[in-house]
Amino acid sequence: MQKKPFAVLKFIALIALLAVFSSGLAGCLPSEQTPQVSELTKRESIAERDLPEAIELNETFFIYVYTGARAGTLVETLPENFTYISCTPNWGVNVPEQGFSAKIAGQELTITYSSNTFVILAYKVRAPGSPVTGAAFSGVFKDAEGASCDVEGDTTIDVVESNPQDSS
Repeated sequence: MQKKPFAVLKFIALIALLAVFSSGLAGCLPSEQTPQVSELTKRESIAERDLPEAIELNETFFIYVYTGARAGTLVETLPENFTYISCTPNWGVNVPEQGFSAKIAGQELTITYSSNTFVILAYKVRAPGSPVTGAAFSGVFKDAEGASCDVEGDTTIDVVESNPQDSS
């Protein structure tokens, strides 16, 4: 007899849960305003670069490119007199060695990867030995499905002489 009230309470809780859940889904059900599945599967590729605002002469620094894909190719064009040093995929996330390559030809860096997770690419470059204002980086990202985009985010950086008074 004591189990009956518990069963009734359980049933009422289930009904309440279903009511809340179904009312929450009302805006998610297909309608004329909701894109069809075929439209939802067509997505744009995403890549965004993060640069420091300014760096000093001959400074070595990282450039981060956040990608919205688990596999793809990034082609970055480095500004004149910037030197590519190395590339690291995914801060601490294991990308199989056979699923990652970085090659430089002149000022064009090509990074190709495949991973089981979304990737943050970090590549290291050295700034030139003379001041530059507005050194421009440009790039294109293409995911494994063929969608491509220009790399968005930061595009320019200044190379400045160090100021010994800025040691605070």
